[in-house]
Amino acid sequence: MLSMRFTDQTRYALRVLTYCAERHPNLVQVSAIAADTHLTEYTIYKLLKIATKEGIVASTRGRGGGIRLARDPHEITVGSVIRMFEPRFRECAPASLMRAQDARASDAEVRLDSALGAGIRAVLDTYDAITLIDLAGGEAHAGGDRDAKETGPSA
Repeated sequence: MLSMRFTDQTRYALRVLTYCAERHPNLVQVSAIAADTHLTEYTIYKLLKIATKEGIVASTRGRGGGIRLARDPHEITVGSVIRMFEPRFRECAPASLMRAQDARASDAEVRLDSALGAGIRAVLDTYDAITLIDLAGGEAHAGGDRDAKETGPSA
């Protein structure tokens, strides 16, 4: 049975990627992410290994280096991040194909599997409609200057 609970790793990845989305397209340093998200640099580096392999984060080494989203944050969905960090959801078959595997399964079991599959698909469809920009609370603002824009000029 598939649980809808996500691992801490997935939640942390969404926090790190949202942080990057808020500052897109600027480079951000892992130390700054760690300070603002209260995650350890070690945890962030573990997440970045997966995100880089999946092609959503790019890194620049050396002085002045850092990381940034490799794709537009409007195009990266919560659903795609969940699938990257939760293999059990990546391997999920379409709802119409989720059926009891046992040839001895009763009609009720087959209907139950179909209903559960439809529910999981609906949840993933919802997450696929939410982007990193949505999590960031709107548009990306280089340097993370969202507050200045939202509050307007100082009096």
